[in-house]
Amino acid sequence: MKLTLTLTVEYNPDGTKAEELKALLDQLVQEAVNNGRLTGETPATVESYHHDITCESLLTREQLKDHQHGPTDGSWWEHDAQGIALCRVCDECRDAKLSRYRPEILTGYSQRDVDEPIEPE
Repeated sequence: MKLTLTLTVEYNPDGTKAEELKALLDQLVQEAVNNGRLTGETPATVESYHHDITCESLLTREQLKDHQHGPTDGSWWEHDAQGIALCRVCDECRDAKLSRYRPEILTGYSQRDVDEPIEPE
């Protein structure tokens, strides 16, 4: 027999990182499995189980690009490969905000890579 349990949690993270909340849900599952909560007092045994914890934003990708942050909300400054501050991000909006930049800006570049002619030569 195979049973599926779906638990959906909507959080107001209030500055808590997504990874920390995911770890708490993972711990909840591990404790249930390790303490016999999946079978209780029945003679049933758990042959195998699988769980997956994912995080999805309630904001669209375009909304995430404009996601605003303050200094005490758990966000941080993301920098380019040269250490120049680009934008303030959180776990939720990081990918959307960094998608604005060319890959070489994030992975490494020289001035020669980013020089662009103003007028055709």
